[in-house]
Amino acid sequence: MHQVIKYAHDYGQHTAYLVIYNITDKLLELPTDGTPGARPPYTEISGVRVYFIHVRVLPPTTTASKAGKATRVTLTEENLTNPDAA
Repeated sequence: MHQVIKYAHDYGQHTAYLVIYNITDKLLELPTDGTPGARPPYTEISGVRVYFIHVRVLPPTTTASKAGKATRVTLTEENLTNPDAA
């Protein structure tokens, strides 16, 4: 996230995109400063609106009907801006 913000400032941009490649079988819930459920989610930090583009890249190991309930992981702005956050 720091790098995305830095590049936006370096190039005088107020919008940036952070592509997140999810290589797990978990569903990521990303923070948003926008309307909950609106896509793509985004946050505004240091004068830059950062849109989160979430890409699930792990191929399914079973069919949807046999997969069961998905495990969700909720990420916060703190998780994205502070690498030491648990």
